[in-house]
Amino acid sequence: MNLKFKIYRPDDKEIWDAFVARSFNGTFLHYRHYMDYHSGRFDDHSVFMFNGNKLIGLLPAHRINNRLYSHNGLTYGGWVNVKNLPPRQILNVWKSLLVFLKHNGIEDFYLKEIPLFLSAYLSERNRLAFSAFGRVHHRFWHWIIDTRKPLNKLTNMDRRQNIGKANRFIVRETDQWERFWQILQHNLLRRHQARPVHSLEEILLLKSRFPGNIKLFGAYDQDEMVAGSVLYLHRDTAHFQYVSTLPDTKDRSAVDKLVWEIIRKFHPSTRIISMGTAENEGQIDEKLAYWKYSFGAEIFAQFLWYFDVKSLNEEDV
Repeated sequence: MNLKFKIYRPDDKEIWDAFVARSFNGTFLHYRHYMDYHSGRFDDHSVFMFNGNKLIGLLPAHRINNRLYSHNGLTYGGWVNVKNLPPRQILNVWKSLLVFLKHNGIEDFYLKEIPLFLSAYLSERNRLAFSAFGRVHHRFWHWIIDTRKPLNKLTNMDRRQNIGKANRFIVRETDQWERFWQILQHNLLRRHQARPVHSLEEILLLKSRFPGNIKLFGAYDQDEMVAGSVLYLHRDTAHFQYVSTLPDTKDRSAVDKLVWEIIRKFHPSTRIISMGTAENEGQIDEKLAYWKYSFGAEIFAQFLWYFDVKSLNEEDV
């Protein structure tokens, strides 16, 4: 292989996006129009990977001093690549990338992998390289619904009973983003002293750039939104990016009805419905985990990898 690496520059946008579109594991979060919405907060240090003149991979990343992250500004970063790299080449590319990073002053490299269920097909081949040269720094447990499981086999008795109480709520797609953000912000501040990852202005910007990928659904009691959810849609996956309900409502069935109607809507047309993680400050939130399980979700691992670039022995590489 004649491997070459190049740091991304803004005028490379078209080349970058064209590769994401034909990759086997890139998602719309990897397009520069998504990545760059908060570019002022991150020192972009993304990398192109070439074999000769052929582009074979991308590394979305940003730099903080001597550390590289892929990517703290995204739900995941990972190695975006083509589907026809054999195992030996995967190892060679990753070894050579680490040498390139070391020569560019990187000492520590953290990579949050693309969840495997987002790929065009399931494959752990990138982990072949990650595990050969790095170690797992943290595990994230995603709760996902495999839609090969029949719709009528998903929910357990607790969830069915609660959904049955929610007949008065109507679920529909909506453009009431400001109303939902009020609900979401209030809940996060009250329960976790936190704010949404995106501001209202940012999510509206992203919605305008990716109208087919970002949707808002609400549960209504007459004309009042009492619960809402932002869906991220990619390929054949529907992902619950945000879910929130009015904190002072006594009837918790509204959010159950909302989630169930969204599952029903996307069950026939998707392969995976992702309900996200159930963690709070790195610990499993057992109540939230059970709630996701009660809709038929199962556990799927995603890894944050660490690479000790500064200790890399280039002679061994």
